[in-house]
Amino acid sequence: MNMIIYFDILVFFKAWFRELPTGILDSLSPEQVMQCQTEEECAEIVRHLPHTEASLLDWAINLMTDVVQHEHVNKMNARNIAMVFAPNMTQVSFHIFFFILN
Repeated sequence: MNMIIYFDILVFFKAWFRELPTGILDSLSPEQVMQCQTEEECAEIVRHLPHTEASLLDWAINLMTDVVQHEHVNKMNARNIAMVFAPNMTQVSFHIFFFILN
């Protein structure tokens, strides 16, 4: 896939996640999400998600993995893709999200 196609796909899915009635992480407390530091801790809290949200998250992670595998072409490393998608995984205010990160 060329870089334009990746960009178009990311823009589309970012908007799609943003327009969901609730964020896919909204059933988790912000504290649960922010305290998750390891892959094992993340896997544990995902078990608390409803089935639909867990499936959407799994699908989104697979999409992001595919994009990152082509970082040499699209300049999207794991940090960049996280910065693009993370604010769209919850309905928490964009400003609050970045306040928490910093």
